[in-house]
Amino acid sequence: MAYYNVSSPEFNSNVRRLEETDWAHAEVLNQTISQAVVNTAALQRAVFRLAGRTVQASGWNSKEYTISDGRIKASSIAEVYWASGSKETVIDCEIDGYTQDGGLVLTCDTVPETDLVIETIEIRNEVIDNAV
Repeated sequence: MAYYNVSSPEFNSNVRRLEETDWAHAEVLNQTISQAVVNTAALQRAVFRLAGRTVQASGWNSKEYTISDGRIKASSIAEVYWASGSKETVIDCEIDGYTQDGGLVLTCDTVPETDLVIETIEIRNEVIDNAV
């Protein structure tokens, strides 16, 4: 965004003074600003991170490991960022996953024999607020 000096504005063809006829549009502007505030808050609620998780080797059940969190929905998108020391095991065991209401389920072809460390899990949910 370009810098503009508001203390002594220079009006020209690109920047004009607010005129009396513009006040008829003030309510529309207020609604637009209110909607932007609501949408921003919805976006902030829709994205969150879970940090510093350990996937214990003993915690796998039928080649699945569940990380529970009530904010995760079946429609959530999850990005798992593994610690560098765990990445090779993740690849070797072919660990993948899916979301369900209440958690992230990790799946594998081969159950890891060691604990794995997740640096961060980023969860993105659908934004449902789009109207004032």
